[in-house]
Amino acid sequence: MPLSEGCRASERPPEFDVLVVGAGPVGATAALLLSRQGLKVALVEKKARPTRHPAAHVINGRTVEIWAGLDPELAQAVLDAGMSVTEGALPSIEWRTSLLGRLIGSVDIIPEPETFLPRILAYSQWRSTHLGQHRLEPMLWDALRADCSIAFLTEAECVEVAQDKASVMATIRRPDELKTLHASYMIAADGANSTLRGKLGIEMKGPVLAHNASVFFKAALPEEVERQAALLTWIYNSDFVGPLINHYDGDWILMTPYAPSVHSPDDFTEAWWKQNIRLAIGDPDLPVEIKSRGTWVMKSHIAERYSKGRIFLAGDAAHAFPPTGGYGLNSGIADVHNLAWKVGAVLRGDAMPWVLDTYEVERKPVAETNAAQSEANYRKMDLVSQHVGLNSGGLARLDKIMSRPPFSWIQKATRQRIAERLRRRAMRGLKRLEVRDRVAETLLAGMNAAIQEQRDHFGAFGIEFGYHYASDLILSEKGKKPVIGDGISEYRPTTSPGCRLPHGVVWYEGQEKATHELLDPRQYVLFVCAQKQVNWRELVGATDAHIALRPVEVGQEDDSWSKLFELSEAGCVLVRPDGHVAWRSDTLPEVSEFRRVILRLDLAFSGAVSAELRAGIVG
Repeated sequence: MPLSEGCRASERPPEFDVLVVGAGPVGATAALLLSRQGLKVALVEKKARPTRHPAAHVINGRTVEIWAGLDPELAQAVLDAGMSVTEGALPSIEWRTSLLGRLIGSVDIIPEPETFLPRILAYSQWRSTHLGQHRLEPMLWDALRADCSIAFLTEAECVEVAQDKASVMATIRRPDELKTLHASYMIAADGANSTLRGKLGIEMKGPVLAHNASVFFKAALPEEVERQAALLTWIYNSDFVGPLINHYDGDWILMTPYAPSVHSPDDFTEAWWKQNIRLAIGDPDLPVEIKSRGTWVMKSHIAERYSKGRIFLAGDAAHAFPPTGGYGLNSGIADVHNLAWKVGAVLRGDAMPWVLDTYEVERKPVAETNAAQSEANYRKMDLVSQHVGLNSGGLARLDKIMSRPPFSWIQKATRQRIAERLRRRAMRGLKRLEVRDRVAETLLAGMNAAIQEQRDHFGAFGIEFGYHYASDLILSEKGKKPVIGDGISEYRPTTSPGCRLPHGVVWYEGQEKATHELLDPRQYVLFVCAQKQVNWRELVGATDAHIALRPVEVGQEDDSWSKLFELSEAGCVLVRPDGHVAWRSDTLPEVSEFRRVILRLDLAFSGAVSAELRAGIVG
């Protein structure tokens, strides 16, 4: 569907710098980041209040680090509200016949905590946490309402949008009014079923993996059971299969797959869920309160493009991953972190608009990696379930059969009875898990071995911190590739161009500071060694650079500078506002060489010459 013909951009100057559509975690973070760029932001959201459903709940350390760049108190409040890897018993994932039933196997998120945990805590001063979106979103909304640079409109739906070469105009419908908003740019963070993406005519590419029903409920379990329950428990019994997520304080999410040719959302009633919750928990008399329920489609989709004109897609509007890995929310936060400083630079006149093209160039490959890993995690679950005769494709095959003649001609109730008999037959192997004999023990041993292969599903530190960028805004080192670990479970901090600046504690102006505390949301930062006593300010001043650039002299004892920055004390590291390294040098550059480096960035920001000419100048 094209942009609405009834909504035309006008000649009037934009009243807002950026209009953000969608106030979920990604849209809310985008608005806060843009405000920190000194921009005037409008944020519109269809809902009247924050979501009451947990939805996304895995928040990684890099995401908390980004929020800390906005407000350390906000980041700390998120950690205080969630369940962190360093609090009490280390979180684990379990496979059981029911929550109160037999343990099939488990995997610790942090293996060998005595040696591995210190390494993880050294990756960032901020750690990952488990916090449902129903608790996170109100915190972000409070931050939005406290920011005078953000016009936050709830119960506001963007129904029409148009753009020209200078601005975007959106028609916003609220319960008591229809109004138009003008902005220089728009960010569509309106979710996996993005209306704006449809209006832009941007397609999503990738497979549909499953259809799922889910329920959010409260159950009064004994305190000891809830305290010892895993963060996530995969339930495998002959009546129910699916994940049970512990949101603490008696709150739980339970999910199960279904075939849409056999069942519809209306079939998953409160009575149906209460019966199956009790089967999953293992208590037939358990009192249960249903808070919300619904259905959703598990996809591995990526937008064919991330923008059209002055409108950019972010978060689930740009990519929808399976939840196996918890990469969705975190990828969306990194999207807008990448985009916000570039939009700010363009609107301040520090950068030409083509710099915004690097948003897709840098972020789409990251989404492709995360989608592939999420899908691999989903498929790898078959290593466990195949021991009892189940696999991820079985229900899809049933759905395909039931959606075609002659079964599609049969009444729905009859199709459901046929499907139920087939389901019972397929799940007979699960009854073996309840038996206490040598055959069952052998089966459990095989499943537990497969469970140990699931670790990347729950502890992908390479994906969390190790993603890196390649674009015209990164001055890569010829003949060198960054050594970052395996990019999935392993992470190796490095100052290689394109990578995230490593976390470390340094001395700056007589105080201990974390490296990421010294970043600037509107400027490049040049890290140099204070012990070398080089007048870097004079060197930077001699370049006549138009880009915003600030030297930061930091000190460390012994050879820790070399270990942290991977350079001699004469070296330097140039870091972008989003914390990614743009360039580094192991030796003190001559003024002419340094000017040549800055020229590349300056030309990138000034847009004074074409890409071909720029390549010829610096080649």
